[in-house]
Amino acid sequence: NFCLKPSDQAYLRSILPGMNSVVPLKPFLDVEAVRADASSIRPATHFGRRGPLIVAVGMMRPGAKTRSYRLLAESLSGLTDRPWNLAVVGDGPERASVEAMFAFARERVHFTAALARADVLGWLKSADLLAWPGIGEAIGMVYLEAAACRLPVAACHVANVATVVTNGESGLLAPEAGARAYRTVLSRLLADGGLRRRLGEGGFQKAGGDHDIGHAAATLKAMIEPLLDRSRQPAG
Repeated sequence: NFCLKPSDQAYLRSILPGMNSVVPLKPFLDVEAVRADASSIRPATHFGRRGPLIVAVGMMRPGAKTRSYRLLAESLSGLTDRPWNLAVVGDGPERASVEAMFAFARERVHFTAALARADVLGWLKSADLLAWPGIGEAIGMVYLEAAACRLPVAACHVANVATVVTNGESGLLAPEAGARAYRTVLSRLLADGGLRRRLGEGGFQKAGGDHDIGHAAATLKAMIEPLLDRSRQPAG
């Protein structure tokens, strides 16, 4: 049983007689492929003001995704005195509702709608900060894609976000999914370019080690090969 996140491990503990068969496997992606696949995006053509570019990536569907958008909007509404722009990547049945949440920002916000993967990665490579609270995220692979693009993360310590975002290493995690706490995280990252660069590099190094496809392949090989060898042995 390969286990990608703590909630899965807790579930397996509730149904298995023992945990000897459970192997932790960190969520993974091909870091080099992410950077190679990213298209070229020119963000400056979409905004009327200068400032750090924040990108948010998420489907616009009812439930947890919409709650993450609402928390981001509420948090940014208290930072209108700061220079920043926001690219919102995603689409879905709640798009009109999400657009209304960010009406206060006007020319600062650009809605891209749904994009091909290469263009999503292009926005990640061009941005200064990924802001996605992560309410209800099973894992949040966009956090790893951001790390592969040397992009720091602003999220909340909720659900399974900490499985892929290390506070102070690849991003900053608000201790709770509240506007005051999340606004503090956003404020720190918007104000400090050196911090953004340090966290972006830290995330890149972590993604290229713990979360790269090569690391996952080595874990799978180490666990599976002995089983294959055992199955080849003659019976009796």
